Amino acid sequence: MGAICMICGRQRVIMANKQLCLACAVGLTHRCPECKKIVPGSGYGPCYPCSKARARRVRIGEEARTISLPWLAELFRAYCTSDIFPLEAKIADDRIARAAAACRRITLHVTDPPDLAMETVFAALGEGALRRVEPMIAYWATIGALAWDQAQLRTLIELDRIAAILTTHGKGLNGPVLHRYRDHLAIRDRKPISQRIALTAAATLFVRRHGKLTP
Repeated sequence: MGAICMICGRQRVIMANKQLCLACAVGLTHRCPECKKIVPGSGYGPCYPCSKARARRVRIGEEARTISLPWLAELFRAYCTSDIFPLEAKIADDRIARAAAACRRITLHVTDPPDLAMETVFAALGEGALRRVEPMIAYWATIGALAWDQAQLRTLIELDRIAAILTTHGKGLNGPVLHRYRDHLAIRDRKPISQRIALTAAATLFVRRHGKLTP
């Protein structure tokens, strides 16, 4: 009956009471046409790792066609085929899917290559999604497709967190106080991380005193 041979990893007719196909059971081998290694089994097909890599190259092409901007699709292809992660490895499926999803979101914020900047990428992805595609961002920065500054990124993240605090806690009875406090911190030229820590502490204090900040 058909099953996966434990040596060559192919779906073949398995010999009775064994987990091997006939070719592997009698010791036949052939050379993989892609990596040139001698592998078990007969025929002329690629070895299991090369066949997985081949399938993922096909998937990269399919995902690239879902990215509406051709130049961004090419950057996606370049990253996925750059050997940053091995296409034959299981992690490749997740890396490809994450990168494609991120590129589709980026297309909503850019039109031409000069638009691909740290601010637009962060606006498109946000902190969480950005962390999930850090290898792609690092690759783009390495090849000069994207100017990336970790210090500036940290500032953008902190400003985004401050905005989230004000959105969550800035509409209740103590909201005006919280907004004035934020303006006070900004006027005193406090760093964004210091502003975020101070606002978090103030919001926590208001919640403890009044139970909640919203009416």
